[in-house]
Amino acid sequence: MKTVYLHIGLHKTGTTSIQNFLFRHGGLPAKTGIDILKTCLGPRHGHHNVAWRIYSNHPRFNSQLPCLEDAAAHIEKSRNHRFLISSEELYPLDDHGIQYIRERLGGTGWL
Repeated sequence: MKTVYLHIGLHKTGTTSIQNFLFRHGGLPAKTGIDILKTCLGPRHGHHNVAWRIYSNHPRFNSQLPCLEDAAAHIEKSRNHRFLISSEELYPLDDHGIQYIRERLGGTGWL
């Protein structure tokens, strides 16, 4: 089973610094085995478009950028077993949003 970690950082809590560090250094150390889904990073090195896709009619969602469906495709094809999605825009996640993620990510696990 594959596991997806959702890093839900509130605004102004250092999440952007973490995202920038991961992007500049090529992700997490290989020994962690966690894929930061670089192919799905959107504006400013976070998975913001992935988050905006969850919320119906979010004004900042850009259909030209990678989103949750792209993350799901990457996860399905990957040999890795652990993945990280990081965005401050996940903070208002509700039951509907969680269900939406579950449906898109299929057989992945949750932590």
